[in-house]
Amino acid sequence: MADSKVTLVIEDWIRQHYLHKKYGQLFDKKKLTLTPGGTFEFDAVSKDKSVVASISTSAARTAGGKMAPGPFRKILADILYLTMVDTRHKVNERLIVFTEKDLHDRFLQEFNAGRIPKNIQFILFEDIPADLRKQLVDFRSKASREVSPSK
Repeated sequence: MADSKVTLVIEDWIRQHYLHKKYGQLFDKKKLTLTPGGTFEFDAVSKDKSVVASISTSAARTAGGKMAPGPFRKILADILYLTMVDTRHKVNERLIVFTEKDLHDRFLQEFNAGRIPKNIQFILFEDIPADLRKQLVDFRSKASREVSPSK
């Protein structure tokens, strides 16, 4: 079975390097209270809780070139949770950080068509280290082979 650990390593790298540098504060994976009363664990929350983010390492298309519905639905769910963060947390920025341009571009189309809340920001960050990028590509390739029908 394909080992998805590389996606967690990339999320951590983005928290510890990219987001830390961009916002000048530490980020951690953290549960926040939602307005209906429940909680949700976000991929990145700044120390002062002013910035909350979900991180996507997924691509918009399958290995066969078809649109992948799973990543699209996951991001839609993340957007819902970002919009429901309890106002007591004083969140100023709600982000989706994409490592893949195709999925980022697909959501920009949705945003520009008025189907995404205006307070959600999309960031494309492709500059993950080359060794992590290779591991991510290898993981996707192996996972694709596992679910593809054998010929």
